[in-house]
Order: sequence, then C-alpha cells, then structure tokens
Amino acid sequence: SVGGIAASRNILQSCKDANLNIIQYLWLLKLNFTVFLVFFVYAKSLDPSSVFWGSDPTRYYLDAWETINNNWSPVSTWDGILFQDGGANYAGLLYYYGAVFFLFGHYPLVPALINCFLTFLGTLFLVRYCYFLVPLSSKKRFLIAYTLIIPELVWYDIMTSRETILSVCLTITIISAGNLICGIRNIQPWGNWILYIIGNLAILAIRGSMIIPIFLATVLYFFLCPKNKNNFLRNCSIISFQLIAFFAAPMIQSFLGGTGLDYNLLQENLTIAESNSASRSDNWSEKSIGRLLLPSGLFQSIIFVPFRIILYLAAPLPTVLTNPINLLKGFPFAWENLLMALSAFLNLMVFPYVLSSFSLAFRNRKKNPSLLIIPIAFLVVLVAIAGGNMFIHERCRVMSSLLLFACAWIGFTIGIKSDVYFWFFSWYLIVLLSGCFYIFFKTFVYYV
Repeated sequence: SVGGIAASRNILQSCKDANLNIIQYLWLLKLNFTVFLVFFVYAKSLDPSSVFWGSDPTRYYLDAWETINNNWSPVSTWDGILFQDGGANYAGLLYYYGAVFFLFGHYPLVPALINCFLTFLGTLFLVRYCYFLVPLSSKKRFLIAYTLIIPELVWYDIMTSRETILSVCLTITIISAGNLICGIRNIQPWGNWILYIIGNLAILAIRGSMIIPIFLATVLYFFLCPKNKNNFLRNCSIISFQLIAFFAAPMIQSFLGGTGLDYNLLQENLTIAESNSASRSDNWSEKSIGRLLLPSGLFQSIIFVPFRIILYLAAPLPTVLTNPINLLKGFPFAWENLLMALSAFLNLMVFPYVLSSFSLAFRNRKKNPSLLIIPIAFLVVLVAIAGGNMFIHERCRVMSSLLLFACAWIGFTIGIKSDVYFWFFSWYLIVLLSGCFYIFFKTFVYYV
C-alpha cells in the first residue's frame, strides 16, 4: 500500500492535476477489496476437492507450486491428473508464479497483491500517456484513473491468472511501439525501447500467440502514421525485431518446456471449426449463439469476427447467474458472474465513445498521429481475442480492458459531439437488433 501511495503521488506531481489525487484512494479501495475477495471468496476454489476447483487460474496455482517441487520443470494438471512433462502452453506463467511462491510462500494473497500492484503500474503508465494526449484545458482528464477499478480486472487480479498480466504487458508494449514508430515528441525513446523489449519478452514467455497482434499493430503504425525520414531506421528496427519475435515464439515456448507454438495448426484450428476440439465440446449450451459463429473456412472466420466481438463485449449478459444468497456465502462463481456482468454492462455503455475515438483518430492522423496509438492497440488486441478463440471466454476479454476504457476516455474527453451522437445511435441500434435476434433465436428456433 505504501508503494502504491508513493507512486500515486509521483504521478500527481508529474501530471500536475490535483484531481488525480483520487487515484491513491482508488488504490486503497482496490487493495482492501482484493484482500476481501481472496479470503472470503477465492480461497474456496483452491482446494482440489472443492466443487469450485478446476478453472485455469486455480490449476495454475497448483501447477506453479508443483513446478518448484519438480525441480523447476513445468507440470500441468488436467482432470485432477498431474503431468510432469509439461505439455502446456503456459510454461512461462508457471515459472513466473513459481518464482513468486518460491520467494514469498505458497499463499493465495501473495500473487493477488503482486498482480494488483502490476495492474496499478499499468494504469499509471496509461494515465501518464493519456495526459500527454489531451491538453491542459480539459477538466475530464483525471477520469482515466478509474480504469484501476474495472470490475473484471479486479476479479482476475486476485487469481494466478495470465489475463491481467497480459493486459498490462500488451498495453505498455503496443503503446511504446506506437510512440517509437510515430515519432511522438516529448517522449523518451530509450524508456519506450526498454518497455517495448521487456513487454515482448514477457508476452513471448506467457502466451506466445499474442505476439501476433503486436506485430499487426506495428505494421499499422508504420503505414498509417505520417512518414518521417529521421525515424526510418528506428521503424525498420522495430519491424525487424517484431518479425524475429514472431518466428522465435515457437522456439521460446518449446525452450521453456511447454507445447510448441505451431502457426499452421493454429491457423487451421481457428479457420476450420471441425479441426478444433472446441467444436466437439459438451460445454456448448443449448441453442448457443457462439456455436452459430464457428467458422468452416477462412472467409467465415473473417466475417464472423465483428459478431464475435459483440458477444465478447456483452458476455455473460443477458444471463446473470448471481443471487444475493450465493454472494453472501462467498461462492466464487457468483462473484465472478457479478463482476463480469458489471464489466459487460460498462462495455456496452461506453462503446460509442470507443467508436468515436476511432473516427477522431483516423480523421486527425496526419495532424496528431499520437491519437492513433491507443485505438489501433485496442483494435488489434480485440480482433485477436475474438478471432483467436472458438469459445466465448469472458476472461480473454480482460486482455483488452485497459485499452477499451482508454479509447472510451479519448472519445468522452475530446470526441466531437456530432460523432458521439452518431455512434451512440448506431451502436445502440446494433445492440437492440442483436437483442431481438437473441430473443427470437432462443424462443422460436428449435434446433441447436
């Protein structure tokens, strides 16, 4: 808590806005709520004999500890069976949490507090950058601080998960790449280089496939930002580094002891549903909308992405499997559903501002290329999430949460009113039509 308050005061002095004083109170609020969730809710799911055990983060909690006991050789748990030869695509995550447990002990509060502080640092990075974007005359700038308490980030921070870590890493890495490629003034290049390289290495270790959206973002920055001869060598260096990272990802995954990343198999699994075990899973609900959007070819996998994005933004709505009794009993599933539903509601509410930020950034890309950086970062990450998973996993959405609300902040703070009104009408019309289709399909269609 002391470190968080010190960092809060540092950002307060750096940004010179007294309104940012709110961030230290948000930090203390989140810290206390994190402790409450860990002991009252999440701890119940860490017992393998519990009915709440079995989600990916709970398995990581056990696997990371067993990795230490297995002489730092990654292990994975499936259906209660421990495999000591690795066989998982999250080996880097096991080393990370294994090191945390090795240094501080195998207690659930330890990774929760570390994740909480990591997200806090990511939020401070975002605050500092967003204050650079918007002129001093705006009185709404401090609202970006509220990204610290996005409900789904609060929930996944308490776990041994990879989603919030990736959210921070992707945010910092892609924005740093954008700063370097677009040649933004008043930004320290060496600092961005350090953050960019460290972020890439962390993502390669934790989830190698997410190196793809970083590569796409750098390419988009290169072509959409105004060309500057002084930045040509630097831009070529970034593109080259990203190409090396792309081809090195499978080798790094194998080196760490996990399953190798096969791009050809990945492409086949994501474009042809029959090749993916998810299409044969029993986890699909009756009349599942998500199952309707399973592609049977490259063309379908592309045109289904916008519809899958809507599902990702809205999940788990309209179903909210939460009641006060289960919340009072501290059932993890009830609290997860509540916090994810709150985030989904916020997503739908603020998304017109996100769309407004896209139109503003594209219109002003030559005059102010820095406005492109956050919208492009959000777009590539969201498309990677929506197109990169057969199931609609709400937890994957967490990787884009910081960027989503940063885009919304741009649209809300400096968006053009006429654009905002247009996107509000267009977006809620889409939501209304989607809701009508959902009701019709669930009520009147009699096949799965």
